[in-house]
Amino acid sequence: MPGIKYENWTVPVFATKRGELTDYAHVHRCLEIVTMLEGSAELLLGSSIYTVTPGQTAVIFPNMVHSFDVRGGIMCCYTTVGWGVLSLFGDVFTSYLPGSPLVKQTPAELVSVFEKLTGLLSEEPPFKEQLQCAYAELLIAGLLPILDLKKLRDASGDNVERILIYCNENFTKRITAEQMAADLHISPSYIQRVFRRYLGTTLTKYVTALRIMEAKRVLLDGKRSITEAAMEAGFQSIRTFNRVFSSQTGITPGEYRRVVLEDLERSRKEK
Repeated sequence: MPGIKYENWTVPVFATKRGELTDYAHVHRCLEIVTMLEGSAELLLGSSIYTVTPGQTAVIFPNMVHSFDVRGGIMCCYTTVGWGVLSLFGDVFTSYLPGSPLVKQTPAELVSVFEKLTGLLSEEPPFKEQLQCAYAELLIAGLLPILDLKKLRDASGDNVERILIYCNENFTKRITAEQMAADLHISPSYIQRVFRRYLGTTLTKYVTALRIMEAKRVLLDGKRSITEAAMEAGFQSIRTFNRVFSSQTGITPGEYRRVVLEDLERSRKEK
């Protein structure tokens, strides 16, 4: 029996239309999303087999052994999303799995996002990587509510959940491991281990990522200034916000708002 291949994907977001799928057992740390356009394929996920037909989407969570059996011609939208984007969704991709990986009818609005992502592969717009990450966030945010997510059993799961909930409820304030430990009655070293083990990051980086995600949301509503976005997201100064935002995304907050809003408006006009 052939072994299981570990694939080390380093690209933050990859999306393309393709007529083939991986036919050997493999595993990777990214999220894999396959929307079937033509033909069909069998997905072997663990010990279960699912048939993916046109209009359906298969969502394979990180670290799940899987392969595809394709008979005849197919065409699909194929997307992978790396941990940099996945970590923004808290413990979803470490503590939950879908009851079924199949979305039996892909919503039209998500098909549009897939089209935008795959279209970017052959284009070179300004801030391409930032656009890809923004669309990937929209895609995941649209998929999660329609997946039947089941919480994984884990001896430390309750504490992991408490830590992540604490971060999500308090990221606009100053958060330290010591203060969180006192509030949750656990040790600071345990908190740091949770972030390294479950999210592959640190408390500081995780909270910063939450603040950046919130700032993006505020920036794109178009109603508040960049300073207001920074303050609402928990940054103590506009200078720090500009520096951190540029470091995390590669562009300034103003450029991010302009580029994404212009691209969304262009997409609406093309429909």
